[in-house]
Amino acid sequence: MQLENLVDLGNYTCEATNRQTGAVYHAKYHVTQASPSEEEETTYQIGWLGQFLLCCLKILLVHLYLVYSAHFQTEKA
Repeated sequence: MQLENLVDLGNYTCEATNRQTGAVYHAKYHVTQASPSEEEETTYQIGWLGQFLLCCLKILLVHLYLVYSAHFQTEKA
């Protein structure tokens, strides 16, 4: 997914609860525009927490895409 004209980049927090243990995990991250060197694909082996962070980031990207798509459609109208 590629997003253009991002205005509201910043800090975000996701929260997940382990249903078996009741442990609460917080994932805090900062969203910025990627530099050309960061656009290269890299493969990593990630554990549960890494998968959780990746899931949070995907949710954020979809949310931003929907918000900005709606914003640009209302500007065209």
